[in-house]
Amino acid sequence: MAISRNHRGASSSSSMWLVLLFAGCAVLQSVNGAGSGACKTIPENDKSMTQDERCCTTPMVFANATLDECWKGVSDSGKLEPEKACEFSNCIMKKHKFVKANGQLDGDQIRTYLKEQLETTPEWKTLMEKVVLEECGPMIEKGREDIKKVMQQFVGQCDPMNGVLITCALGKVHANCPSADWNDSKLCNEFKSYFSKCTDTLENMNEMFLAFEAKKIADGGR
Repeated sequence: MAISRNHRGASSSSSMWLVLLFAGCAVLQSVNGAGSGACKTIPENDKSMTQDERCCTTPMVFANATLDECWKGVSDSGKLEPEKACEFSNCIMKKHKFVKANGQLDGDQIRTYLKEQLETTPEWKTLMEKVVLEECGPMIEKGREDIKKVMQQFVGQCDPMNGVLITCALGKVHANCPSADWNDSKLCNEFKSYFSKCTDTLENMNEMFLAFEAKKIADGGR
């Protein structure tokens, strides 16, 4: 699901922050094998773009107060970044009651919430429902046990499914952003193509995560 583009706390105002949310612990290559080689290289960032520029202007779905509260609860925990990211995503999903006691998505609650939050933007409501409930949710649920097994060494006892779901949904939102909200630039269009190819399977998502992680390391961990 998309995060408010106005948030300045947990996400440091960058919509790309949550695309990187699980980069540090998304080592999924053992789930079903290698992904597409095309996902190993992300589009080259145009350094002339400012931090606040957006490819897709997303509506606010999660309240800033929720993001701040969840991030405050994990930011000073002393845990490694992958585990913090895992707990942060779980906090957001649970506060909105998007997951049931067994950890599975509550589709009815998500639909009701999106209907209320996106009442004035029906195109976004339809898109959010599709990427979360029809595309990302079923794909991730199918690989649930393998994902948890592989990621346990990075996130401990934290269930990683919600972080993977959020990352998948954000990628698909950028790949299918309504034209009225899309920044029709060369770089953004390259990212749209990249996310279209690299969020269709868990294998390709793995390659995408690892590519972002490699870039983060190359940039000095920023």
